[in-house]
Amino acid sequence: RTPSARMLVVDGTHTDSPAAAAGLRPGDVILKVGETETIDGADWERALLGGTAGQKYEVTFKRSDKVEKTALTLASFTGGRATLNNEVAVQTAPVTDRFWQQLGLRLTALPEA
Repeated sequence: RTPSARMLVVDGTHTDSPAAAAGLRPGDVILKVGETETIDGADWERALLGGTAGQKYEVTFKRSDKVEKTALTLASFTGGRATLNNEVAVQTAPVTDRFWQQLGLRLTALPEA
């Protein structure tokens, strides 16, 4: 990847989260989730779309100059929703906060500079 290429970089992981259990660390660059290449948070979300608690995904990432793989197991979502008229659940948290709450993973786009 060139220095100006967009990348999905792990900003942090939450203790006892699926991301921490998978061994992901701040600075890791997520390259692929399953068969989906990732360059931004939308790719990450698309790769996990429809996944259920307990489902495993192979995550390919780059740490320093080495490409590695790990298994990330999804956990149940435990927050971030509010009920409207007792029937419709709407998301109240931004996408980046949902990643943090559900996966214990905070992602940040790497600036071009």
